[in-house]
Amino acid sequence: MNRVNSRNDFGHDDSTIHIVMAITIIIIIIIYEWLVCCGRQLLKSGRRVECKCHGVSGSCALKTCWLAMPQLGHVGNELGRLYRDAQPVRMRQDQSRDRLVVATGKTSL
Repeated sequence: MNRVNSRNDFGHDDSTIHIVMAITIIIIIIIYEWLVCCGRQLLKSGRRVECKCHGVSGSCALKTCWLAMPQLGHVGNELGRLYRDAQPVRMRQDQSRDRLVVATGKTSL
């Protein structure tokens, strides 16, 4: 059966629901990419130089160094701290462009 402009149980057009679902998926993808970027930045900033000496009886005739990644627990703790310290923001139109500003009062997202 071909239904044109059919309505679901909630009284919304099927096409409207598809648009809302598509927008929701796009927003989830943007948030995911942002979180991945934050994690990469934390990993990059937390790298440290580790070295190992090679030689007879630890004489360090040859020294090999590399960049070591931080421990996963430290990265997780830092991400959690950043999340807890984050402030809610909202969009505000300012001089014909949108800006993110810190939400004040009881405004929630």
